[in-house]
Amino acid sequence: HEDVCWDNLWLVPDQGGARFYDEWRVLPRPGDTVVTSLEAPGDKARERGGGAKLYAQVKTVQGQGNPPRDSAWAVANNRPSEEGYAEYRVGMVYVAAYEVAIKRDGTEAGDTAGDTA
Repeated sequence: HEDVCWDNLWLVPDQGGARFYDEWRVLPRPGDTVVTSLEAPGDKARERGGGAKLYAQVKTVQGQGNPPRDSAWAVANNRPSEEGYAEYRVGMVYVAAYEVAIKRDGTEAGDTAGDTA
């Protein structure tokens, strides 16, 4: 948590009280071109816009046998509910499964030298 430069992110508003994580987005700089190299078709979260997505976990997914069906990446493996569908840990920060690169003058998309989120 302390390794994230939060000043470069914005908290997505109106996420609801039943959420398992706080969703944060990278703040593109004026003139940046956001290039999505891999995106899940029909991913509802992408409709919120704003570059790369970070998840700040606020509670575990224990009791949830499958992930939400809001993305083509979601797969119903029917894990035992007491385990949950993944080992997400409260207080950890996760990056979305798809890749996003921000192209800046003098750099190639995907060149992250000196960039931090």
